[in-house]
Amino acid sequence: MNKYFYRSQDIIFEMMERRGNAISKENKFSIEDFEDMLKNNNDLTIHNDDTLISWKLCIDAQYLKQIFQLILKNNITTWIIIHSKKIAPITIQRINEIQNCFIQIFNVNELQVNIIKNNLIPRHVLLTNKEEEQLLKEYNIKKNQLPFILSADKIVKYYGWKKGRIIKIYRDKTDDMNTTDNIDRTDDNIIDNIIDMTYRVIV
Repeated sequence: MNKYFYRSQDIIFEMMERRGNAISKENKFSIEDFEDMLKNNNDLTIHNDDTLISWKLCIDAQYLKQIFQLILKNNITTWIIIHSKKIAPITIQRINEIQNCFIQIFNVNELQVNIIKNNLIPRHVLLTNKEEEQLLKEYNIKKNQLPFILSADKIVKYYGWKKGRIIKIYRDKTDDMNTTDNIDRTDDNIIDNIIDMTYRVIV
């Protein structure tokens, strides 16, 4: 299990860099650190600007109380939890009650591969506030009239995008074509025929 936690650290570092909140490699824990964490049921944490990242075997009410004090003391606005044991429903409820802090919970098994490096995953792009306004104005619609994507979606979760935001998804139509022809994806004359764009609002 220590190897799973150790591997998750690499994915977390890559993920935070993608979010524009890169963590210095000097903060990386050794595999022995994770062995000690599991043996003694303690935690490993990284405090990076306004983000707190915690590795712990099991999240319980006592640990939650400890972290809550840390969040208040250090003005933490994002808390990322990596665990392996099932979290009790009452603990999940208390986590959701924490205000003014964006909280993400990952089972360590979710962080063994970097999902965005999978070529089969379509490109996801977060719209800016201005782009959202232009989109809704152009189609004369409201956000709740758009198709939705869950905040638990793996790509949405990876980037830390929040509920209510709109994303654009690029799907390559040629993936469904039975062809081996080489296609020039830089040719503006054919790009619209091979790329399908859809919009989703995060819920």
